[in-house]
Amino acid sequence: MRLEMAWTASLLYVAAQLIGAVLAGLIAWLEGSLSMPTADPAVTPLLALSAEAIFSFALCLVHLDVLAAQKLRTGRRGNGFFGLAMGLIFLAGTVTVGEISGGVFNPAAGIGVWIASALTGGGLGIGGLMYYIVGPVMGACLAQAVHTLRAAAEDAAFLEA
Repeated sequence: MRLEMAWTASLLYVAAQLIGAVLAGLIAWLEGSLSMPTADPAVTPLLALSAEAIFSFALCLVHLDVLAAQKLRTGRRGNGFFGLAMGLIFLAGTVTVGEISGGVFNPAAGIGVWIASALTGGGLGIGGLMYYIVGPVMGACLAQAVHTLRAAAEDAAFLEA
């Protein structure tokens, strides 16, 4: 979404993510622990979709701020807290909304587990799969917009100083 990668590289990246997620689902099936994430049937679709979008937004914004930043202070160098930041946000999302939406926050993971479930006899029930595609994509788009606006504001403030 930052247009820094060729379309072919982007498609290969998406394919690699999906293949990895399917393989992880198949390994979980072999271990006897494959289960589809599910949204609580008592919640409204908007609530489940919002839960996935909000925590996907948080994960993507941290990722953009920590790894994609170009400035010396906020860039990749000397960054020992990225894994901790991402892990804590994922933990907060899982604990907070895991029972509401299933807590996937990643379209590749949701699709991968769904495909693995289908390959192992679990069927192709769509169910909450759309929550795990639409919600994270909405969150990622919003995170990119916020990151871009904030970077523009920082650049403007730097030029004024």
